Amino acid sequence: MAAAVGNGNVEFIRARSDKREYRRVVLPNALECLLISDAETDKAAACMEVEVGSFSDPEGLEGLAHFLEHMLFYASEKYPEEHEFAQFFIKPLMSQDAVLREIKAVDSEHKKNLLSDGWRISQLQKHLASKDHPYHKFSTGSWETLETKPKEQGLDIRLELLKFYENYSANLMHLVVYGKESLDCIQSMVERLFSDIKSSGQKSFKCPSDPLSEEHLQILVKTLPIEEGWAMNLGAGEGSDSTQYSFFSVSMRLTDAGHENGVHEWIFNELFPPEEWLVGASLPSKFTPERINMILDELSPERVRIFWESKKFEGHTNSVEPWYSTSYSVENVTPSMIQQWIQNAPTEKLHLPKPNIFIPKDLSLKEVHEKVWVGGYNDKMRVLLNAILKQISNFEVKPSRFSALKVHQEDAISNVKLELFSLIASQPAFNQLRTIEQLGYIASLSLRYDYGVWALHVVIQSTVKDPSYLDTRVDEFFKMFEINIHELSDKDFKRNVKSLIDSKLEKFKNLWEESHFYWGEIEAGTLKFDRVESEVALLRELKKEEFIEFFDQYIKVGAPQRRTISVQVFGCNHSEEFKTAIAEADPPKTYRITDIFGFKRSRPLYSSLKGGPGRITMD
Repeated sequence: MAAAVGNGNVEFIRARSDKREYRRVVLPNALECLLISDAETDKAAACMEVEVGSFSDPEGLEGLAHFLEHMLFYASEKYPEEHEFAQFFIKPLMSQDAVLREIKAVDSEHKKNLLSDGWRISQLQKHLASKDHPYHKFSTGSWETLETKPKEQGLDIRLELLKFYENYSANLMHLVVYGKESLDCIQSMVERLFSDIKSSGQKSFKCPSDPLSEEHLQILVKTLPIEEGWAMNLGAGEGSDSTQYSFFSVSMRLTDAGHENGVHEWIFNELFPPEEWLVGASLPSKFTPERINMILDELSPERVRIFWESKKFEGHTNSVEPWYSTSYSVENVTPSMIQQWIQNAPTEKLHLPKPNIFIPKDLSLKEVHEKVWVGGYNDKMRVLLNAILKQISNFEVKPSRFSALKVHQEDAISNVKLELFSLIASQPAFNQLRTIEQLGYIASLSLRYDYGVWALHVVIQSTVKDPSYLDTRVDEFFKMFEINIHELSDKDFKRNVKSLIDSKLEKFKNLWEESHFYWGEIEAGTLKFDRVESEVALLRELKKEEFIEFFDQYIKVGAPQRRTISVQVFGCNHSEEFKTAIAEADPPKTYRITDIFGFKRSRPLYSSLKGGPGRITMD
């Protein structure tokens, strides 16, 4: 086992209330690690950052880095089962069947993004940057870039993937490991598990030039959006794709009649030395007015790139971006326009507020003394006070009072059974519907909570199949998974129950989480502040036979108490399937909603949250 070659004994800048222990170590393979020991945590975590990304994509293989990200989580030589989080950075398998499946997944992700104005404008900004800079590249990848074009060039995409993986060198990786064990124990595990990551001495990627030269500035780009975008908002800030450059952006969503003035804002960004790892950008750095002024000098009209999306540009554009087929045209910003902006720039509406002289600086806590106020007839006040104090001092809690009302206990049991099923079925559903059947990039099984009612929620977004087909595949998954539930071993059942209990008993990470829980109970009117403890108690008493009976009664296809609503949204690619679907007769036991608002008016309201889940019936 290799021992760390450096630890640095870094004195981390941290909060006074932070009880965790920290250590920075560098392994013999040059892997830099941050170790965190928290004796009070009930979770462990590991996170790896790799300084290799889409800027390193080979020419003609756009999206290869993104594709590798997908492939790393499939399997490794030591752990050949998919989805095992180990050995990803030492010897991943990258099997041929996984290659084809994940190319489809990447392509599905790209097709999903085609309908997003945010993705379209982002790629257009890249397209109108310097062709000599990797920022110009298409980074997502698609079937065309990862399957069609490589085959045309006689390339084996799996071999190209393995070549690209050679860039994953330990000296370009940064690891964070968090757990309740001691720092020495965590360091020992890190040295044992991560020292085998090879280091080829790769150098961190350096951009050869700036992404924008003079020819790419002082332009107005008019483009056609997909979305209506009637909502209005204004935002400004700095963002970066690289450690070597960043963009300051002002974004506005307007109606076509809208008009706004520009704003100036600056957010400081820098690389942090080890002692500042914990605080990052949370604390302000040293005030350096010369650097601020240097950035402000760059925020001038002569260096602007304006991207204007509007439906009124339809039929008035002359170019098309190749990856997203976004229609656009480019115009130069004239000196007269700049002069007009400068003249109209001053405004009282956009400025920093004046210093608030009433903000306190002394936040020390004052000692609070308890006070009791009583009122009434003076001659009997002492008698009343003595009676109250005597009752308080001899107060006896009667458990029978807390168990007098046991409302909707069955609903609570049903809820934890549903949570358990979601825990057991979510990963298999994702694996079947997305990984194996490749129905779409977005495929999930989870829980949904509406007005006190819990429900199982299956979502699939697909570009390859119509909603009617997706609906049948969801039912087929439940039919197939019925075997898994009925053949669930006692060991696996107990393991999943324990996992759900552990998740419920997780400590609040901060005051916001804790207050969110209590305010949720208050706003709902349920006031069940011991919800976690009571649900854990129910889970500990839950028997496998009861869980299977619940599945047979409420979830499996054809179950007597099964209630489903299928929301099917047909896209433009499936217009013919939509016509067929609405022309077909309703299947047995199916209620087709033709008038959404009329249907809503005909239904009863959800029952009170205090009364447990509501019941919706179809007559």
